[in-house]
This record gives sequence, structure tokens and C-alpha cells, in this order.
Amino acid sequence: MEERLTFIMKAKNLSMTKFADEIDVQRSNMSHVMNGRNKASLDFIRRILKRFPDINPDWLLFGKGSMTREDNGNQSFGKEEQELLTACKTENNTLKEELSRLKQTIEEHQRDNSPAEAISQLRDEDPAYYGKAKAVESIVTFYRDSTFKVYYPL
Repeated sequence: MEERLTFIMKAKNLSMTKFADEIDVQRSNMSHVMNGRNKASLDFIRRILKRFPDINPDWLLFGKGSMTREDNGNQSFGKEEQELLTACKTENNTLKEELSRLKQTIEEHQRDNSPAEAISQLRDEDPAYYGKAKAVESIVTFYRDSTFKVYYPL
């Protein structure tokens, strides 16, 4: 749910506080939902769908289908929003490919080495590891149920 809310905020060009104001919920409630402390309530979801009627409820609740409701085969987003959606889908696919490659590399190293040795070897294989400090673009957390969550710095 948090990823889909982030996706809506990016598509609508809204910060978390502006999004909370748009759907008329307390900012702390929005923060709790986005940080995973609380689950989105039915009222919270209802407010999103009421304020943004173009959002597909199946997508919002279950991640199925497209983000927007289809109207005679045409999505209700404008050209700029469509371009943003396309760019986000492309970025998402790239992240999934990179995630898959990293998981495979870690699994290969873990088969041959202890976890500490695997991490050490990964560091040694990355020439940029000891180089200049870089800006953080995103942080990915992997869970044991094969899911992951991407965090983007503000």
C-alpha cells in the first residue's frame, strides 16, 4: 500500500503533507500509514478514492490492474501524467532487474562463503565502494517473504 500511495503522490506531484491535506486526514495519520506503523483504514481509502476518482480501487487495494480507471479504453490522466507513469514503470522494471541480479549474486556468494565473506567480496568487486561519497538515490529493504520496499530520500 505504501508504494502505491507514493506512486499516486508522484503522479499527482504532491508531497506527503499536501496529499494528507488533499484527502482531509491528519498529517500524523498519513505519516503512520506511510511508515507502516498503521494500516490504511477503510475511511482513509474511501477519502483517497473520493478525492481522486480516477484511481482504480483494485489497484489501490490489491495492486492489480492499472493505476487509473479505464474510460472507453482511455486513461483519465493527461499527457504529462502518462509520461510520468511510463517513466515510473520503466524505472520499476529496471529496479526489479537490478534486484534480481543482486539477489542472484548474493546467493552465489553465500553458497561458497560465509555471509561475512560474501559481503566482503561484494565490496571488493565494487570499485566505487571505496571511492567518493555518493548521494543516496534509494534504499531497498528485502524481507524474508521475498518482498521488498524501496525508500526514497526526501
